[in-house]
Order: sequence, then structure tokens, then C-alpha cells
Amino acid sequence: MAMELTPTTTLEAVNEMLGAIGETPISDLEALGNVDASIAFDTLRAVSREVQTKGWWFNEQESFTFTLSADGRVLPPQSILKLTPARGGTPLVVRGTRLVNPRTGEDTFTAAPTASYVVWHLAFEELPESARRYIAIRAARIFQTKQLGSDQLYVFNEDHEREAFAIFGEEHADFVYARGHNFLNDSTDVSDIWNR
Repeated sequence: MAMELTPTTTLEAVNEMLGAIGETPISDLEALGNVDASIAFDTLRAVSREVQTKGWWFNEQESFTFTLSADGRVLPPQSILKLTPARGGTPLVVRGTRLVNPRTGEDTFTAAPTASYVVWHLAFEELPESARRYIAIRAARIFQTKQLGSDQLYVFNEDHEREAFAIFGEEHADFVYARGHNFLNDSTDVSDIWNR
């Protein structure tokens, strides 16, 4: 009977990382009694956050209006990694758990502010497979280097990471191309000159 292939899970990624240092796989992420497994899990989360912060086809949003509370404050979703204020709109920055105008230091608004671009942090299982594979392989290389520091294994895993990134980057490029984006219509400076 053939086993159905599914996208890489967090458990599979952690086990791949453990395998990179010759450790036995674990069967449950809820009971991370193994120190190496715990470090692998933390490394995977850190690398996922690092990779996603750049902004990719799957975690970027071109416009987002924040919700204004009754007292005029905005508590932005914690999953925002990066935002760009709307051009000509109120300058915005996330400080701790609130949205602030960095020019004035004010954290109250008269109207719900809008960002022209937001990058979201997604859970590992919400990522497309190419992103999961790249993140898992990158995390495995970093984890293996920290735990063992073997130059021989590092070379193999670095090549593996490069191949995974090529697939991941190609999927991003295909999506951007399909949307019709390019340097002429994506750059606000070029758009300003074009629209004069």
C-alpha cells in the first residue's frame, strides 16, 4: 500500500535536523525532553521567522487597514513582521504591542491607519512546500554547524540549501511574473516619474 505524500510537517523538519547530527528521530513535539530536539525546534522557528521577514508571495499583503479601538489606539496583530505606511499617509511603526506615529510619538489616531504593504509571519504548516523545504534545510545546516561544527557535513548541507533556495526562489519569481509585477510598476519612484 502506497503512503500518501503530504507537505513537510514541523515534526518532520525537526527530525531531519536531528538526523543531520546523527540523533534519533522523536515522535512528538509536545514532549521535547531531548535537549537536541528542543534546540532543533527553536532553530527551526528562528529560521522560519528570518526567512519570512523578507516578504514573499505567500506572506505579503499589498494593503491592510488596521482596526481602531474605542480610545483611538491600534493593537496590531502580533504576526506582523514588517509594514510600510501608505504613501502620503500617516507614518506608522510597530512598537511593542501598539502602532505609533514615529514622527510624533503619538499612539492614538483619529481614523484607522492603512499600511500599503504588510509582511505576515505564518505558522510552518501554513507555508507552501518550497518554503518549508528551504527553511527546514537551512535550519538543519545551521543546527548541524552549531551542534557539531563539521566542515564535511557543512559543505553537503550548504549545497543542499542552495538547491532548495533555487526552487523556492523560482516559485516566488513565477508568482511575481504571473501578477505582472516588474521594476517599472513596482517601484514608487519609477511610478511617480511615469505618471508625471
